[in-house]
Amino acid sequence: MRVHLAILRSAALLVPEQQRAEWLAEWRSELWHAWPNRSAINLIAFCLGSFKDACWLRRHGPMPRSYGILHLDVPAPPAVAQSFPLPSTLHFLKSPAQCLSFLGALALVSIAVAFFLQPARDLMLASPYADVSGLLMISPWGEGNQAGIANGVVDPYPTVSVDQFRQWKTSPLPEFAGLAFYLPQTMQTDISPGPLSVARTNVDLFALLNISMHSNGPMNGLMLSNTLWRKHFHSDPHAVGRMVRVGAQTVRIAAILPSGQWKLPGHFDAWLIEDERDTGGLPLDARGFVLARLTEQARVDHGFPDGYLNYVWVAERNQSFLVGMLPLLLLGALLVPVTTFFSLGEYPARKIGLRRWLFLAAKIGLILPATLFAALDVACLGRHLLPVAAQLMLVSWVFALRWALIDQQRRCPICLRRLANPVTIGEPSRMLLEWHGTELMCPRGHGLLHVPDRPAIWFTQQRWTDFDPSWSGLFP
Repeated sequence: MRVHLAILRSAALLVPEQQRAEWLAEWRSELWHAWPNRSAINLIAFCLGSFKDACWLRRHGPMPRSYGILHLDVPAPPAVAQSFPLPSTLHFLKSPAQCLSFLGALALVSIAVAFFLQPARDLMLASPYADVSGLLMISPWGEGNQAGIANGVVDPYPTVSVDQFRQWKTSPLPEFAGLAFYLPQTMQTDISPGPLSVARTNVDLFALLNISMHSNGPMNGLMLSNTLWRKHFHSDPHAVGRMVRVGAQTVRIAAILPSGQWKLPGHFDAWLIEDERDTGGLPLDARGFVLARLTEQARVDHGFPDGYLNYVWVAERNQSFLVGMLPLLLLGALLVPVTTFFSLGEYPARKIGLRRWLFLAAKIGLILPATLFAALDVACLGRHLLPVAAQLMLVSWVFALRWALIDQQRRCPICLRRLANPVTIGEPSRMLLEWHGTELMCPRGHGLLHVPDRPAIWFTQQRWTDFDPSWSGLFP
């Protein structure tokens, strides 16, 4: 017993002097109560816990004689409101206003960052082409590919061979007013020490897109992307007209493509615009992309029958990705009950008001754009949208929705503030006869929330207990 008392007296030196005697007396009574049921090692460990309690009291404890609950012989001054001290580690989203403000700011920041990233900005902004209603990307039928994926926003891949495109050109399809082909290649140039992604095409491509180029000469040559022009030519307007080497040939820089003007599949640093005779040496099995424009009659007839060609409308490429996220959002909402046990709990009927549900709806409404745009920002950190963008959005949405529901469980049903001061009650081994779980208190004194650690038959979900008005003097 002397060793244990020595430990308690040593810990008491950390307690403020005016509270030391009362604190030591309380710990000695606790030691006397625990003495018959514990071994010597457990008693020493029990006494060592007094150091943590003494440090907490020194840092967070009330000032001497400021609480009638500690000094029953000295009543608190009536002019001063009494309140329990709150721990400094209280969640910074404790009030509903703080929570909604933080989520709203997070949503605005993630949306703003998306507009600074080129792939995300291209995905959100409308098509820049003047007459986009008749433009579509086509692929051969019967090769097992899906045009919406091959010509989509996420990880597109070429499907039309050079030989197939030449057959379409020599035998014009009646539904199309024009066709254009571009072949993605990686080529060495003297513009950059590393290879560049170049699209080999002709003037028909930009004629179909109705893009007017500011060029000082013929369009044949190399068209630079705005990013490449700024990075390697430092936005020099005199770069147009210079001669550069691209692969085995020397070509002239014909124009600069304005930022945001390329909305077709593929991500390119430059476009090599060639004559028909220059593309005659391309391998017949080389695959690229084909852009087509429908005739007016074909638009009236709503395209062409199924089984003819695979196609995707240029105006719907971005929309198809965003619309495709709706099933993923629904799937994420269905996954949350699987990963999280969410129960409203047992509350008095008058405590479950409309305000609580409106707060939950507002949280989810702000979490949705915040998480989706944040995941989109991560997926667009590179030059193009990552193939795992949809999966990243799904995982972010599941975790964010899970947090929103768990946060709702730990809030007061009256003031919607985060509950504080968690205390563990009972022992796991006595769950059959006694209650075992955690109690949390509303910092405004509205009541206690009882959360079972292991649901029992007679206590399966959390319960709320109201405080009567007699407790109001202890809370701010």
